[in-house]
Amino acid sequence: MGKAGRFACIFLPMVMTMIALGLLITVGLAGTNKNDSTLTNLYIFRANTSQANANASLSFLPSNPDTPAEDKAANGSIILQDFYTVYLWNYCAGNGSSTGNNTVASAKSTTQHASFCSAHQNQFWFDPETVWGLNDQNASQLFGDSLKNALNSYHTAAKWMTTLYALAIVTTVVEIVIGFGAVFSRIGSVATTIVSALSSTFILGFAILITGIYAALETAFNTALKPYDISGSLGGRMLAVVWIATILSFGSGFFWLFSSCCCSGRSNKSYDHGKGVDYERTPYEPVGGQYGGPQQGMPMGNVGPARGQAYEPYRHGAA
Repeated sequence: MGKAGRFACIFLPMVMTMIALGLLITVGLAGTNKNDSTLTNLYIFRANTSQANANASLSFLPSNPDTPAEDKAANGSIILQDFYTVYLWNYCAGNGSSTGNNTVASAKSTTQHASFCSAHQNQFWFDPETVWGLNDQNASQLFGDSLKNALNSYHTAAKWMTTLYALAIVTTVVEIVIGFGAVFSRIGSVATTIVSALSSTFILGFAILITGIYAALETAFNTALKPYDISGSLGGRMLAVVWIATILSFGSGFFWLFSSCCCSGRSNKSYDHGKGVDYERTPYEPVGGQYGGPQQGMPMGNVGPARGQAYEPYRHGAA
């Protein structure tokens, strides 16, 4: 197998790694542009609050004094958006809209458009107490102990999520760079396999953490806020992107390992560069011709004098 064969051998893991990197980048870009519905629909978690403003239990909760006037009712109580979508670095909020392309499709299905997206924030976590403009007393009354404990755990886990995400991006990029060197030798494949193992570990940790913590947050939301017509739901599309990237990363690692042990870049033929002889292509021929052919010996001639003509120095003629 020459260089062309080895390139074909590493092509599949390289493509899988690049796709995984593209999916990870998409996770980081989600929610960065409120006008891009594709990215805003890739949310991790969604708080559904469209029915909350009509709930009498919330109409008497006074808002935080720092809450903007447009988010307050006439009596000073809070006014919530219809939904809040959470991403890796920020959140977006909006209402059902009938403006432009965002029309009400039916009574049961409303196209909702994000009217606001918060700024990018490292180690971001969605704090409903701050976002909804609640004061401490309101938050305690509304959330209860179970949701507050879940939010505290979520706050701590958010730091690890962003750290694992950054490590996954960096190691995947390094994996691709080193992977180009795997074309020339199996040593390059071994190095790429090691980096791929690290990358896959970070991606798997990120996937497990982001799924587990937001699943717990969804349960806590639905348990504590159901009386106020507020519910939470996981973003299936975003989690699918994360887990597909995880599967691709592990798959590429397997094929990198395969290329390090089973795909040699050396040619099978031997070549004598000094004499220009290709031993694989030059057939062996015996000295005497083909096997089974006529054998031609060297004529020996008369080795000695004919019988009776030998020189006899002591022989004398007849007397």
